[in-house]
Amino acid sequence: MIYSASSPQTAPKLTRHSSRRFLFGAATLAIATAGLSQQATAQSFQGTPTVVIGTPTFGTSPNNTTIFINDEITVINWQPTNTGGGPVLFQPVNSTAEFFSANTPDFAVLNRVLPVDAGGAPVLNRPVRFDGTVTSTFSSGIAGSIWFYTPGGIILGATSVFDVGSLVLSTSDINPASLFVGNNGTINFTGTPNPASAITLETGTQVNALNNGSSYVAMVAPRIVQNGNIQVDGSVALVGAEAATITMNGGNGLFDIAVSTGTGDANGVVHGELGTTSGPASAGAADPKRIYMVAIPKNTAISMLVNGNVGYTPAATAIVQNGEVILSAGYNIANGGVNLGEHAAPVNNVQANLNIGNTSTQSTSFSSRVFARASGNLLASPGTAINGLSFLAFSGSAFLLGDTSSIVEAANANELIGVGGDL
Repeated sequence: MIYSASSPQTAPKLTRHSSRRFLFGAATLAIATAGLSQQATAQSFQGTPTVVIGTPTFGTSPNNTTIFINDEITVINWQPTNTGGGPVLFQPVNSTAEFFSANTPDFAVLNRVLPVDAGGAPVLNRPVRFDGTVTSTFSSGIAGSIWFYTPGGIILGATSVFDVGSLVLSTSDINPASLFVGNNGTINFTGTPNPASAITLETGTQVNALNNGSSYVAMVAPRIVQNGNIQVDGSVALVGAEAATITMNGGNGLFDIAVSTGTGDANGVVHGELGTTSGPASAGAADPKRIYMVAIPKNTAISMLVNGNVGYTPAATAIVQNGEVILSAGYNIANGGVNLGEHAAPVNNVQANLNIGNTSTQSTSFSSRVFARASGNLLASPGTAINGLSFLAFSGSAFLLGDTSSIVEAANANELIGVGGDL
């Protein structure tokens, strides 16, 4: 089954911009009203799409949804068919949704998943769950940037797989003017209507953004829990906040992250014991990569938690740089990094703590150089393993700064801290 959106007379035209290939004004969204009246059945995405910007067509077959992309910029509103309670099962297990373009090698698609109740009223507290596979391709190769926004939260289940060029997940609404192709532009996360929303990657989740070094993964929500496996050949940003701006600086691989409204969650970002965030090694100084984890408190103190495995694949030789890990509790990211200067000012006076390691069941390992700063206390400790030794391993140098206190601690004989460079 294939159906497409009709194009109203008021459909917006694409406009060119000097710093991005395509940019849309905020007013564009209000007048772009291409609708889809047909409800697809036996598909992957369990919802009815309404096209806001672009001219995609949709194909369905058992356990499959194909979105044929015909423009560089596309915005689609999805109304899930599930109007009950609990999480919205938007994509069932063993199903596949593919964003495919035959004529546009570089494209961006914003999917706004907007649950409603049985009467059609918006619902803000139901997380949307993915248990299948999402891909984005041009001809036979991975391509494109796929973005998802939903207000109630996002759950990537243990069977979910994302094989895409780049990926954005957010519980903070995204200004459609932020849409850009490639990896050079600014995303404006305007704010969340649900301060209790979260993005959760369950153990087993696979996120693969591998597109010749031009990929990125960005997640913004008041709470982010990463227990899955993220592999990216560009940079990653996990941001615990209600509203923020992320600027991607194209070829230099660096992000700037400015939080306008912090999080009221106790942690903001939790990189779990079984989580892995990694990717191929950098090709050298001309190919910088960063893994950013940033949590900014709103009104009460928070303690960001970082465990598991973080960092890019170790370089084969000492002369090859293999990326950096930037951990920030209470500080924005400017010029691609967190300010380690003694007199730099945090975002606000609310204490933000950072706990690195300190797990009771697993070891924590960083395969790239680490820069970490907390506006409150910073604690780096392997914790006590249930069985055997517990490790906190830095394969390169580690720069750790807590404004109130900085503690690096192995409290007993079963705890080991290893550093491959300077501490």
